[in-house]
Amino acid sequence: MRIVAVLILIVTFNKGNSQNLELWVSDPNVIVGEKISFSLSISEVDTLEFLKNSKFKFDTENKFRYSFEIIPEYTGKYDVGPFSIMYGGKELTSNIIEMNVLDPDIKAIIIYLELPEKVKQDEETTITFVGALSSLSEINLKESENFHVVSSGLNTSFTFKDGKSIKVIKKSFIVKFIQKGDFIIDETWLESLREYSKIESKTIKVF
Repeated sequence: MRIVAVLILIVTFNKGNSQNLELWVSDPNVIVGEKISFSLSISEVDTLEFLKNSKFKFDTENKFRYSFEIIPEYTGKYDVGPFSIMYGGKELTSNIIEMNVLDPDIKAIIIYLELPEKVKQDEETTITFVGALSSLSEINLKESENFHVVSSGLNTSFTFKDGKSIKVIKKSFIVKFIQKGDFIIDETWLESLREYSKIESKTIKVF
């Protein structure tokens, strides 16, 4: 099965026709039902060039970009694209990205834990959940009489494996444990956890 879509956008630039249309996704490996974000861009086309003499500083890349999302409903390998755009009277066609849509029961959806083996009562410590799925950013620690959440943070990075870019998401929580004891951190500690996600549980000793 192939997902083949054609996007026609009419843009009015006055530059040359040598640019390429690029289709991009952060990670081509997803699971059924997970929302995936794609973007289309024309390389070397600065849509905000007239702002270069502005007194403002822009933090984002000033490129033509069109973003869209899809949700795969079946497992397997599927092609997304090619897409096309009319630019300066010429049709530019994007590359094709092969998506690998996986079953929810695979190892890739396991959420891993990074935390110390033991920590003092009332001392701040960091518990980090690590995984590849975008839904990891939605999780939160449930309220508990055993600990207090001081703050939380999200970090996304990319690593290369077998020549492919793999997304790594880390959701961290700084907590203070109110009670002493041995605590097993697992799915029951989290809210907004997708039903197909699994946690590699670990124990932390509070003394």
